[in-house]
Amino acid sequence: MAAAVNFPGQLPRQTISLKGVAGLTLASSPFKGSSQLMLSNVKMEQEVACLRKQVNNKLFNKRWVNLVVSAAADFDLKLGSSPSNMIKQFYTCINDKKLKELDGYISEDCHFENCSFLQPMQGKREVMHFFRQLTAGMGENMKFIIEHVCEDDEMTAGVNWHLEWKTIQIPFTRGCSFYECSHKDDRLIIKKALVLIESPIKPGGIVLTLLKNMTAIFDDFPRAAECRVAKESSCHNAILFKNLQQAFGPSCQPTSCRLHQSLETHCKIICFCTEHSIPFSK
Repeated sequence: MAAAVNFPGQLPRQTISLKGVAGLTLASSPFKGSSQLMLSNVKMEQEVACLRKQVNNKLFNKRWVNLVVSAAADFDLKLGSSPSNMIKQFYTCINDKKLKELDGYISEDCHFENCSFLQPMQGKREVMHFFRQLTAGMGENMKFIIEHVCEDDEMTAGVNWHLEWKTIQIPFTRGCSFYECSHKDDRLIIKKALVLIESPIKPGGIVLTLLKNMTAIFDDFPRAAECRVAKESSCHNAILFKNLQQAFGPSCQPTSCRLHQSLETHCKIICFCTEHSIPFSK
């Protein structure tokens, strides 16, 4: 039988059972906590890196979207602008009272005909004077509401609209406008406009009856019709300007007098042609 001999000055040797070592697992290891901590840190770093990548991608996408939107807006204002988009922006400027931007949509030689006025407006100066008065009269609560916009080709557009006061539609304010555009510095501007506004007078079927009777008379007496229509139109304008002169006094006297004299002479010529059955030509 073997016996362990201890020499003086030596420490007694300790024996380790291999069975006990074999039974030692990671679960009972003293490094368990530090290993899990390392794994958690690695996982967290991976998640943080992934989140950072996603954030960077979102920021990049946001910048890219902003860049695209800005470029598209600039393209729409210049090369890519269509008449319908330009007309919508035009009425937005009217509603927002942005006269400086509104000025940019009017050509220098713009011909603006509003059928509520006797004479069309010619040139940017007269047209912008009209829009200054219009926007001042609209106040803060009245807006143009566009119902439909249509395009004939790349240079013309039509729009029907009405006026609202605090979202309440105002009676007899429906209208339609037709615009002819032109290019200036790679953008569209208004060269010609025709505005038709709803009439407060609603004669109904009477208009059709009068039209039928008038057409029959014109067809039966074409020569007299030419003279009579021209005479009535000229005499009506002469009476109208005479009434304006009396209403407004000396402030419009020189212009009204000249127009009245010219129209009066024209009426005399037409009457002479009518009395002597002379064909009248403009």
